[in-house]
Amino acid sequence: MKKYSILILALISSIILVSCDDDTNAQKPKPGPSGASKTIKANEFVFSIMDTYYLYNEGISDDKGYPIIDYTKETDTEEYFEKLKDERDIFSFITDDAEEYNKEESGIMTDMGWKVTLMYGDSEKKSVMAAVNYVYEGTPAYEAGVRRGDYVVKINGQQMTPSNYRDVWNKDGQYTLYRFDAEEKREIITCDLKSREINTSPIAEAHIFTLDDGMKVGYLLYMDFKDKFNEELLEVFETFNTEGVSKLILDLRYNPGGAMLACSQLTSLIAPIDVVKSKKQIIHYQYNDNLQKELGVDESTFVNNAEVLGANLNLKDIVIIQGSGTYSASEATIIGLKPYMNVYTIGSTSGGKNTAMFILTPDMFENRLGEPIFDKSINNWLIAPLVAFYYNSENYTFDTTDGDGMDPDYVYNEFDDLYRAPLGKPEEKLTSLALEYIKNGQIAANKSVRIAPFGKVIPAEKYCKIEPLKAEPRVDLFK
Repeated sequence: MKKYSILILALISSIILVSCDDDTNAQKPKPGPSGASKTIKANEFVFSIMDTYYLYNEGISDDKGYPIIDYTKETDTEEYFEKLKDERDIFSFITDDAEEYNKEESGIMTDMGWKVTLMYGDSEKKSVMAAVNYVYEGTPAYEAGVRRGDYVVKINGQQMTPSNYRDVWNKDGQYTLYRFDAEEKREIITCDLKSREINTSPIAEAHIFTLDDGMKVGYLLYMDFKDKFNEELLEVFETFNTEGVSKLILDLRYNPGGAMLACSQLTSLIAPIDVVKSKKQIIHYQYNDNLQKELGVDESTFVNNAEVLGANLNLKDIVIIQGSGTYSASEATIIGLKPYMNVYTIGSTSGGKNTAMFILTPDMFENRLGEPIFDKSINNWLIAPLVAFYYNSENYTFDTTDGDGMDPDYVYNEFDDLYRAPLGKPEEKLTSLALEYIKNGQIAANKSVRIAPFGKVIPAEKYCKIEPLKAEPRVDLFK
């Protein structure tokens, strides 16, 4: 099974079901003959989607709509898809296992049960380690005693390196980990791990901290934007509301994004109540020229969800923790709320994805008679192309051409410390900084930044390749 939980950094937009018309498509390639191979049928599906929806669809077809690359001669659908992608695009993906993807989107996956950051293990960048950020209870990693703050350094006795870590990571077997206490004294731990199917919620931690003056501060560690869990999210905020929470720390440091329906739910629970009642715009989109003409501005807009007013906290300000794992819908939440309230961010520069995706499968498309357009033999394929840039209601977005995203208001890299306290605890470093800001209205050595405005689509001429080995430890662990 392919693992999507680490790779998918998708802001999922609404799905558009298109009815095909013989007249309007007279010059487009016709479906392959009934005897065509599954590969050709899958290639045809890929071309049709990319030619219609893809953000960078110039160069995919000629002026008559014919494919520049003859997909009937392509023998590998995934390789064909990669040929169609623009060099600026590091996010669009395809899979021939739509069922596995949909399971993971519902919180079900085959995994160890942890969130990790892969990084170099020494200053010379010869070794690789995995910093364990969070471990879900009841999972193989949790039951084996792995905890946040541990560092995986060997798997089955093999040290990970830049050349082999993709092959050995997350394999069943014996794991060697380093663990540091508050004085940064090291302990070596070994444990046997075997992945299994687990069911996790993106609402990993929800707590209420009571300050000395009686003020109640809510804390939410939100790992993914998955709309299946919107009711659970609502219940958390109902509790916050009932308990008198007046301030909120939203922890998005490991959240790669997801469904905008979940973003609408979250922002509706956070924003000032008058903003929610008037259904203000959070994010709007700029598609490719042809799609933009078809959709128009109104249809490419997401607004707040007024159905959750009873749980809304009516906040005037919020503290959001971000990091290099903060992408897409998480970044959209940050810039989407800025026009309506004071949004103070703490942590490190966000991942950088100001683009939206559609998640599409062949069985979504029918003609005017309700008949499937694509052969059901390829329904296992799923394609997620970039389709738009996103902006907030003031036409603000952020520039990602330098390979990352938004700088926080207060910069603190959690990987500067070898010991990291559990998440959801007031003593955890970034949480304690957030509480300091709430108490005092500032943090020592505050860094002020602003988001640069863009009135039109940014000329994203070059996106840097995502390098998972960004973070570097403060000391060499292998010496």
